[in-house]
Amino acid sequence: MILAVIYLLTMILFILLMLSLSFQPKFITRLTGIILLFTGISGVILYGYGYAVLIENVPQAVMRTLFSVFGMFLGRSEIGTVSAVPLLARPGMQVYLYAIHLLALYTTASAVIATLGTRLIRTLRLFVIHFRDLDLIYGANEDSISFAEKLMKEKRRTVVFADSGNGSGYDSRILRMGSLLLSGEEAKRPNAAFLRKIGIRPGKCRLTVYCLDPDLTENLHYAKAMRDALEQAGIRPDQTALTALLEEETA
Repeated sequence: MILAVIYLLTMILFILLMLSLSFQPKFITRLTGIILLFTGISGVILYGYGYAVLIENVPQAVMRTLFSVFGMFLGRSEIGTVSAVPLLARPGMQVYLYAIHLLALYTTASAVIATLGTRLIRTLRLFVIHFRDLDLIYGANEDSISFAEKLMKEKRRTVVFADSGNGSGYDSRILRMGSLLLSGEEAKRPNAAFLRKIGIRPGKCRLTVYCLDPDLTENLHYAKAMRDALEQAGIRPDQTALTALLEEETA
């Protein structure tokens, strides 16, 4: 029973930490900064106390503390060493020590993903949207991005873009704002497989489509293709809404 609880709690914490990496970059930056400060201060206090008890030479104790604190962010642990101190050997303090090591690794993972993990961020966000109502915007341009930012900020909507073929220059900007730009033929001409990819299935999640490409003819073609895809996938009419920019006005 205890083993099952350990497995369950470990998996839940791991999934929550991984999903948090898919949040909007501004949120992640703020969260990582708070965690970094908290973890660093906690590491200095705990390791500093431990080495102060174990090592009489002050300069050596300071250096060991610094190495241990920096080591936390690289996956290195000196918990076994400071556990020789009675106070730090207590169960509650042991949990605290392991917790700050986990948070330190989280900040490192956040930095690595922010720098190198664009593909992972896309994968995580694509996974997350499977469980939410979705706003899909066809056509990435200045106006549609401003509209998406308003939806996300004021209405807390989950927004993704479908590339009409002219939005590749906006890819990084869309990613930074916490959204996704889906590309390829299936994004430009949606089908049932595309709907499954974004988590739209019969009776599950609501899809609102906005066709906002500057090419009004393309908006009409996309609206028709989306209508056919929804029918093919068996998506109920009450699950969807579609707005298209046609003839200089929204229809």
